[in-house]
Amino acid sequence: MDNTAMISTPRAVLLTAGYVIAGLVASTAVGYLGNPVEFFHSLDAALPFLVLGLMGALIYASVQMGRAWYAVLVIVLWCLVRSALTGDLFGFRGPAAYAVPIGLAFMVGTYAQKSLTRLKFGRFIGMALIVGFGHALYMLAIILVGSVTTPIHTVLEQTFLGLKLGAATGLGFELVDLLWPRLEEEE
Repeated sequence: MDNTAMISTPRAVLLTAGYVIAGLVASTAVGYLGNPVEFFHSLDAALPFLVLGLMGALIYASVQMGRAWYAVLVIVLWCLVRSALTGDLFGFRGPAAYAVPIGLAFMVGTYAQKSLTRLKFGRFIGMALIVGFGHALYMLAIILVGSVTTPIHTVLEQTFLGLKLGAATGLGFELVDLLWPRLEEEE
């Protein structure tokens, strides 16, 4: 079957919608549990989590549909969105230091989940570890690019946040993958 035809199928659209919903719900849950007082009252508190959930889901869907180069475009788009959110449309160092390691972590995590198809459940743990490592790389990049001194507890907090985000989104994506065959059988 031609990959182009596969991308335009209703199944691909439904799966992508499922991944996006799962990514948004998972990242919102992690953000809310981390800061319940501010999360729904401040756009600054919620927006980074929503963007991460959306971009992570689009990267996951791109790789699952056999179009990994779309995931690279999503990472570039993520850099542009982060630049727009900071207000400096030409300052790409900070947004790239964030989007590139975390976006690549989502890509690698997706390949890890995809390669563990024998496991029916539990693949999200690999996503958690990889996205956690991506957050640690993000902090390292901020330290190197920004020439700032960051306390070790901040690096550990970001790594732990990445573990939680990776576990939550990975679990959501895994649930979509587990539930989809049931929907196909009913048709």
